[in-house]
Amino acid sequence: MAQAPPVDTTVHSPQQAFGNVQRGHWEVQPEEIQLGSKIGEGANAVILKARFRGQTCVAKMLKSGVSANTQAYKDLIMELEILTSVTAHPNVVQFMGACIRTPEKPVVLEEYVDGPTLENFLSGRRGSRLEKRTIYGWSLDLLRALDFLHNRNPIIIHRDMKPANLLLVRDLSLLKLTDFGMSKKVDRGQRDSKQHKGYTGTVRYMAPEVITQRTGNYNERCDIYSASLIMWYIATVQRPPANDISKVHERPALKVAPPCPAIFAAAGHFCSCCSLSRSRSPAQVVAAGRLAEEKGGHGGLCAATVAPSRLASRGGWLWLSIACAAASMLCLGFTNKSEICRAS
Repeated sequence: MAQAPPVDTTVHSPQQAFGNVQRGHWEVQPEEIQLGSKIGEGANAVILKARFRGQTCVAKMLKSGVSANTQAYKDLIMELEILTSVTAHPNVVQFMGACIRTPEKPVVLEEYVDGPTLENFLSGRRGSRLEKRTIYGWSLDLLRALDFLHNRNPIIIHRDMKPANLLLVRDLSLLKLTDFGMSKKVDRGQRDSKQHKGYTGTVRYMAPEVITQRTGNYNERCDIYSASLIMWYIATVQRPPANDISKVHERPALKVAPPCPAIFAAAGHFCSCCSLSRSRSPAQVVAAGRLAEEKGGHGGLCAATVAPSRLASRGGWLWLSIACAAASMLCLGFTNKSEICRAS
C-alpha cells in the first residue's frame, strides 16, 4: 500500500502577513519600485535587482501566471510574515517593504547583498582553505543569526539552512541568512509536541529527525544540525556528501580532515558547559576556545555525553557551543548522527 503524502502543518496566513506590513508602515506602492535585472529564479518565482526610494534592493515576486494556490505563493507569504515579525539583525537579510496592492501578486523588497552566496564562494576555492579569522567570523555570523531566530517566542525554525541561503557582502566581512520561505513559527510551549512536515529543506543538510519522518515532531535543533555541517564546510572547504537515507543514523561520510583550529577552538569551550550562562557573548565563547587551543586541548568531544535534559535548561549561547562541538566531532569523524542529535 502506498504511503500517504506528508501533511504540511504550516499555517500560511496572507492576512497576518499583510496586516504586519500595514501596521509596521512597510507598504510600498507599485510606482515606487523600479525593477531591474534578474538575479535568480525558481520554477514559479523570480528575484530581480530593484530601486526603491533611492536605495538598491531585491524584489521577490511570483512569475506571470502563477496563482495564489501554489507552494511558491505560500513560501512568499511565509517569508513576508517572518521578516515583518522580527527586528533588524546584522546577520539576517533586512526587510525593506512590500507591495501588497494586488494580494495575489505581492512583491517583497529586501536588502541587496552585493557579494556571492557562501556556496558559490566555497565551491570556487577548489579546496583552498580559509584563514582562521574568516572561519571564526563566518561561523559566528551563522550562529548569531540562528540565536536571533531561536531565542524568541514564537521560535522561528528556518528549516532550509544551507550555504546557498547564506549571502556574503562584497568585502567578505559579513555573512547574512536569507530565504525564509520554508520557515515556521512555533510557540515555545509547543516546541516538543508540534507536528511538522518531514523531509523539508535540502537533503544534504537535513537533520535525521527531519529526513526520516513524513510528519512528526522536531524543533529548532534541526537548524543546529544543519549549521554544524555548514561550519564543517567553511572549515574544510569540502562540501558535505549527499545524505544517504539508508544510513541516516550513521555518522555523515565526511572525510577525516586535519584538525581545524578555528572550529576546535570554538568547540573547546563546550567542556565548561555546566557553568555557561546566557550572559556569555560569542566573543567570550571564542576567546575561551582560543585559550583551550593554546593549551593544546580541542574539547567539545564530550558533547554527546551530556544529557539533553541538562542542556535544555541552558541559555541560547550554549546551543551555539553545541553547534561548534558538533562541527568538530564531524570533522574528526569520532561520532555518529544519532549522538549529534542527542547533543543538539
